[in-house]
Amino acid sequence: MFTSRSILLSVVVLAVPSLAQADFIAYVDLGGTNTQSTGNARNLSVGTDGSGLEKTLVTDLVNYETGTTISNASLTVVLTRPGTSPFANSGDSAWTPSPPVDSDARVLFMVDGVNLNGNLTYGGNTANTATFTFSGLDPTRTYDFASTGNRASGSIDTARKNRYQISDIDSFVNASSDGAVISSTPSGMTNDAATFTVGNNDAGHVARFSSISPGSDGDFSITVTGGDANGAVANVAWYVNALRLTEATAVVPEPASLSLLGVGLMAALRRRRA
Repeated sequence: MFTSRSILLSVVVLAVPSLAQADFIAYVDLGGTNTQSTGNARNLSVGTDGSGLEKTLVTDLVNYETGTTISNASLTVVLTRPGTSPFANSGDSAWTPSPPVDSDARVLFMVDGVNLNGNLTYGGNTANTATFTFSGLDPTRTYDFASTGNRASGSIDTARKNRYQISDIDSFVNASSDGAVISSTPSGMTNDAATFTVGNNDAGHVARFSSISPGSDGDFSITVTGGDANGAVANVAWYVNALRLTEATAVVPEPASLSLLGVGLMAALRRRRA
């Protein structure tokens, strides 16, 4: 006669969120014709005529990793000015030879084929704006926007500043460089603006908004103006060298940890003879 006791096996699987990965990264170069990017980056120029009170530029976006056009996604830039100075794409040497090691500008923009020299600028000290609107985005995804600017390496001009303001979004996180001034627009959302010096941005600061939820319309806008030391709009020249847009894949819980919390094995076999 045999008597067997049960075998106890206890396994618990812990599900933790996976890290969001980049579904695409797209770069847009705003430098002049002699400083344009090559490879999988878009170049956007005002052309030979930057005059007029308003100018609109439109481009599609390209996946930097694959070189394919991103379906439905586009960038529209609307330039407005009340003054007489034209908008222009300059060929200034922004950093010589590149932003400092470990600076945000270098980490985010120094990749093969992307040229950070040159910029889109409005030199007149009047209330002018550049509004960058990304459209055709997936409302179920989140996005990361970054931009940097620098007039010229070694410049002592600290009065010229870029002020970036995000709008038309459900939510976001202001993740701009530590050297940027974070502020809130009276009619906007909390911490919706970032301002840093571009007359001399040798430190490599960037404006960055992460975890952007564009809402059901699938778009959002970034408005660039001149800024002052307190992060308010100011009538000073601005310089935008490049833009970077990243789409993050949805975070889906997955079995990331298999934990064997308890394994018990007990077997007893007894043999009895009558």
